[in-house]
Amino acid sequence: MNKKLVVVDCGKNTSTLLNKGKIHTFSHNKLLGEITDLPKGTKVVCEEAHLGTPRRGLSKAQPYTDLELLPFYAKCKDNGIDLSFFPQQSTFRAQQYYRTKHGLSEEDFPKSDDNDPLALFELLSDFPEISLSKPKESFDKNPVREEGNDLKRQLNDHLNWARASEPKAYEFEDDGCRDWINENIEQIAKVISPMAQEVFELTDENRYKKTKKINLNKIKMTQFYSIVSTLIDYDGELRQRPSTGSPPGWKFIQRYVLSMSPFHRKGGVARSNLYHHGIKNWHKKQCRKHGRAIPEKGGRGVFIDDQDAFFLKCRADYCKSIREVFQVVRDILSNV
Repeated sequence: MNKKLVVVDCGKNTSTLLNKGKIHTFSHNKLLGEITDLPKGTKVVCEEAHLGTPRRGLSKAQPYTDLELLPFYAKCKDNGIDLSFFPQQSTFRAQQYYRTKHGLSEEDFPKSDDNDPLALFELLSDFPEISLSKPKESFDKNPVREEGNDLKRQLNDHLNWARASEPKAYEFEDDGCRDWINENIEQIAKVISPMAQEVFELTDENRYKKTKKINLNKIKMTQFYSIVSTLIDYDGELRQRPSTGSPPGWKFIQRYVLSMSPFHRKGGVARSNLYHHGIKNWHKKQCRKHGRAIPEKGGRGVFIDDQDAFFLKCRADYCKSIREVFQVVRDILSNV
């Protein structure tokens, strides 16, 4: 057991702190002081939603305001407390992992203020490479993030409109983005790597026998379209960032639009298309290709042995392919 790791969880009315295998319960008013009084060198981990995000309105998930959190962060730093945050979207994985590892059912180990820290401790101890975020220096609005959120909202409208087309999704007759794909798909397929070709089904197996052209009915159009739409709107016009007057670059799209981070909240339709559907199906395909058993339903929490490492490799290959397609599309557009 990592004796220097302390895990904190905040419930509706009280907070729990797991320290050296024991659960301690405090009122929200006392929790921050209990944390800063821990021995120097202690690593404290809590869901980002609880100690990494200030309260807005009447939310009980965020017990503290920014005026309480910022001085707390400073005191942790002064006292040698290593405060880090765990993405709340991954707490479900921690619960599943704990149950799978110990052979427990959900009834045996239900979600609770006492059980969540145990599950999180177990996951962090067994997977120390898990990404954790650090306290912010300020909670002021980030203008770049706000610009990304604006584009994300536009993209949500675009993708919802496109996938509602009849008789088949992403095939509106007056869809400028789809028209651009139709005109440039061959050029894209020629220059992307074999890996990216396989990810989006732009392989020779999906070409017509007579014309040798790509059969667009067989490619991963939902995912491919989602990438292209970050650069081209439904009128076929090139998207431009208001702050720069130029097309968005990969780092901006990756972080602020596709939310390719475990600390995303509202990822948007594009992220859902690429992650929830795209990566999941790619992973299953690779399991079949390499003679691996497809993990049971339930997410990463049920992965055992090297299943998690294999999943991470599949995800890395997929994300690399997303970036590759984006960059190729942007290069083509910049040369027009």
